[in-house]
Amino acid sequence: MSKYDDIKRCPFCGSNDVDLFETQSGSYCGCSECGAYGPDAALGRDAVRMWNVPVSVIEDLHVRLRGARGEI
Repeated sequence: MSKYDDIKRCPFCGSNDVDLFETQSGSYCGCSECGAYGPDAALGRDAVRMWNVPVSVIEDLHVRLRGARGEI
């Protein structure tokens, strides 16, 4: 379990099995389900922020698409 509770689900497979990994060279978020991982960052909170950006963008696009189709 990560110390960052705000890590969003995987933008590739939708899994919630995402965690923050810390190495000697930095930190990154990765999905244990599909193996996707985000960019390295010096600080854990920055790695989480960069991981969360794609999910926010994808969720926004899904809402817009559903709205364009008249589904919402």
